[in-house]
Amino acid sequence: MLQTPMSTSIYFVHRNPAIYPDPQKFDPERWIKATETGNPLHRYLVPFTKGSRICLGMNLAFLEMYLAIAYHIRRFDLEICDTDPESLRVTREKVLGFPEHGGLQIKARVKAVLKD
Repeated sequence: MLQTPMSTSIYFVHRNPAIYPDPQKFDPERWIKATETGNPLHRYLVPFTKGSRICLGMNLAFLEMYLAIAYHIRRFDLEICDTDPESLRVTREKVLGFPEHGGLQIKARVKAVLKD
């Protein structure tokens, strides 16, 4: 076992039922409830790690994510099609988690032409 590489999957840490009850359910209230009960969940939120090894690009990554989401919501009508909750459940892992049955299909219609 010497020199065995080890890693963790952030996806599966964030979906651990011991930390997040009913982890597949979209429940933003869980963060408020956990703080009120004295069990703040932010300590388990690890996409950029913590402490002295925290990602230097974290704030830039959040900014880019917000801009990309805003751009796509403003420009496209998005619709999930031919997908059920079971097809979105992540069941295997490589470097990232992947849906078992091919994943999500989205139809995108341009709703506005943006001028630069």
